[in-house]
Amino acid sequence: MSLGRGFFIILFIPFLVSLMLIPIYGLSAPRYPPQKYPEIVPGLIAVYGDRLVVYDYGSRSIQVLDTGRWESRTIRVGGEPNDIMILDRWLVIGLDYGLEVIDLETGDARRFEAPARVEDLEMGDGLIWASIPLQDLILGIDPASLEVKQMIEVNVASGRDRVSVVDGFLWAVEGDCMSIVKIDLKTMSRSSMRLGEGAVTIRAFKGGALVATTGDKIIEISDDLRTRRTWKLANGSSTDIQLYVLGDGRIIYVSPSRWVIGEIDGDRITEVRAEARIGGSALARDRIWFTEPSKKRIGYAPLSRPPRIIEFKVERIDGNVYRAYAEVSDPDNDLSKVYLITYYPELVGPAQNRTYEMSMEDGRYVVEFTVDYGRRVEIYAAAVDAYDNVARSETIVVKAEKIETITTQQTIGTGQGAQITPADIYTLASSLLLLIPIIIGFFYLRGRRKKQRARR
Repeated sequence: MSLGRGFFIILFIPFLVSLMLIPIYGLSAPRYPPQKYPEIVPGLIAVYGDRLVVYDYGSRSIQVLDTGRWESRTIRVGGEPNDIMILDRWLVIGLDYGLEVIDLETGDARRFEAPARVEDLEMGDGLIWASIPLQDLILGIDPASLEVKQMIEVNVASGRDRVSVVDGFLWAVEGDCMSIVKIDLKTMSRSSMRLGEGAVTIRAFKGGALVATTGDKIIEISDDLRTRRTWKLANGSSTDIQLYVLGDGRIIYVSPSRWVIGEIDGDRITEVRAEARIGGSALARDRIWFTEPSKKRIGYAPLSRPPRIIEFKVERIDGNVYRAYAEVSDPDNDLSKVYLITYYPELVGPAQNRTYEMSMEDGRYVVEFTVDYGRRVEIYAAAVDAYDNVARSETIVVKAEKIETITTQQTIGTGQGAQITPADIYTLASSLLLLIPIIIGFFYLRGRRKKQRARR
């Protein structure tokens, strides 16, 4: 292998690896923004517009980070939070003694004294829902006045993500973790469902709820408390698992112990891996943020899925001129560019790969290009979205052969004729004289053969 070819392969390997790391039609690989903010040990996290609200284990404070300028603002709290949530402009912090409610616009802070430790927070129907397992109590609190609007006595399980509220219904994991309860917040009527294994997390959505179990399963429960579907995850997934339901029906789960963010879309489960154990997570409009306390950083996984190349074809126009067509779709409508790539295996260096940007014509991407005569070339299309997710088409191999036409043309001179000299006449005559003995000898031998045949 030549030095130049070896060097090119070395440069090409990272590109191939990046393609292998991209999930097929699933979540995008995690990203880590530049750490321009002061060093923190991030844990619990929430999203407020374009700002992140993060608990810093190092300073035992809340850091409000602007994701545009990465400026930070510190909020002191009266203890280590058990949970944090955002409701409108209020940051709600669950503590051993109750709640701290902070207006993120004005900085005003207020305290709500609870009868015992607040272990789980949920926002819904305009209220803060605080779970107090030691008192078998869930409180619905007005964030503006901090008045208790609803008080529900229920044997609720300890821990975070054990309560969820959607569309006037409160769902909760009961104290034994083997049952879930659904409460109508208007009529206060209740219905419950016994599970075959322990529940660790519940997440309500319009039309039902999701339950993660100790058996590393996610169960979809209908409004009438029937099991609709069940998905089995890898062993160890359910430890401290966090669940989210997107508007398009996809399910996102975060498994801190396995360092993964997963997506469930129908029957398909795909996962992307963080670089350390995950502390907390929070859903934003187009991504899910997560923290890595051991690495002292914050990352995110875009919710954007890779585009798809539905059809790709190449046709010859004339000689070595070709036209390529690609039909591309993107499930999240964030397609950025479509490229045509030609690869010459016989060449080395920059000429081996040539890239052409394709343009939209009549609903598909088109480009005209030329190929080298006599060389085998591999051609494919690549579609890239706003998060650098790549879709690659099948490869088409062509070889342009050059056809040469040879034309013979008779030319009649119209100018001055060639001059014949006496020497030319003498040479021609001498040549004819030399042929005479040969001709005589030929006829002599022929006549002799005829006489011999006659005697026989």
